[in-house]
Amino acid sequence: TLTASELALQQQLGGGWSAYGRIGRSFRVANIDENRCFFAPCAPLLKPQTSQDRELGLQWRAGKAAFRASLFDIVLNNELHYNAITFANMNLQPTRRRGLELEGKAPLGSDLELGARYAHTDARFRDGSYGGFDVSGNQVPLVPRQRAGLSLGWKIAVPTRLTFSLSHVGRQRYDNDQPNLFRRMPAYTVADVKLAHEAGAWRLAAGINNLFDKAYYSYAIVNGAFTSFNAYPEDRRNAYVSAELRF
Repeated sequence: TLTASELALQQQLGGGWSAYGRIGRSFRVANIDENRCFFAPCAPLLKPQTSQDRELGLQWRAGKAAFRASLFDIVLNNELHYNAITFANMNLQPTRRRGLELEGKAPLGSDLELGARYAHTDARFRDGSYGGFDVSGNQVPLVPRQRAGLSLGWKIAVPTRLTFSLSHVGRQRYDNDQPNLFRRMPAYTVADVKLAHEAGAWRLAAGINNLFDKAYYSYAIVNGAFTSFNAYPEDRRNAYVSAELRF
């Protein structure tokens, strides 16, 4: 029987501080596309993905300033994953993700706001094997250990805001490297800038992604012999404009 539930408690500690805890269970059933089969014989239907989550955190707020720190533990069974080698979806062996998250924001005067976030994730297989390799304790591919972000927002006028942001993604295992035999994907840092303006029911925006024209890729897959890989490069510097009408 598949069930989903969540229980959360929060305790005020005074001085703007509070502590909280959360436990939960969830599941996801593979959709039609993930279970697709074009030619017989078809593989058995994928098993539902199930998750057991735990989180403990501490948070603080004073005016426009805020801070949060949390520890998390996520136990996954039958995680749904697309295998780009076989062009089919599959259930991963049992995995676990543990880590720390930090985030905060603080005003710098009346018109500037600084925001920051950081996440450290240790994702490993709890058990199982792939291609004859025991992967117990190995790192799960495509889960970076380090993620960080920094943003600076400037309220040029009441309806106009300029935001500069930096995003950092640390090294991670290539897709299809469950045995952890290949080197890790390189880390990368990307900068973006965005100008937003509100005029009545209109919201106008313009921005530049990958401001410093960084050459990088966020997804790559290693071959079955663990000797080479294919990467999918991300866009180089690019600009956009948008207009939104709310009614």
